[in-house]
Amino acid sequence: MDFKELLSWLIRNNHHLELFVVTAWKVWNQRNTVRLNQLVDSLHQIAHISKAWLTDYRARQVYSDMPMQQNQRTRRHWKPPSAELFKINFDGAVFSHEKIFGIGVVIRDHKGLVIASCSKLVYQELCSDDIEATALGWALAFALEIGVKWAISEGDSLNVIKGLMVSNISNKL
Repeated sequence: MDFKELLSWLIRNNHHLELFVVTAWKVWNQRNTVRLNQLVDSLHQIAHISKAWLTDYRARQVYSDMPMQQNQRTRRHWKPPSAELFKINFDGAVFSHEKIFGIGVVIRDHKGLVIASCSKLVYQELCSDDIEATALGWALAFALEIGVKWAISEGDSLNVIKGLMVSNISNKL
């Protein structure tokens, strides 16, 4: 049975699909951690860690009968870079109760195909712009690590993007 058949079977039989997805994510995350030469969890603990993570996630969900308010802002759609470039999308997210933040990076080619992606938790409290700047720095380092040399960076912090543009102008002078 290949992965696609296994996933189809899980969906058809309503058989712990969420736990399977979390476990698959944990295995993928372990692979990335090994690739970055960082400390990893024991392979024998992955199932237990996945169950604990899913239990914690479910406990933190807030359910409401109130309808979700629609965001009135118009969303910008992703635009591909020119053929010789890659696009690096990065973002940071704050988990204030735990005093940590997360970083996410996606690198795509001119066709929109994902070339690489990664995420990381950072156990530190920073302001929003500092988190976005950290995310950008980590995204650029990750891009260089996988061999991306020419790219466009895209994030949602105007202050960080402006700071990067001013830095680039200053370096050219």
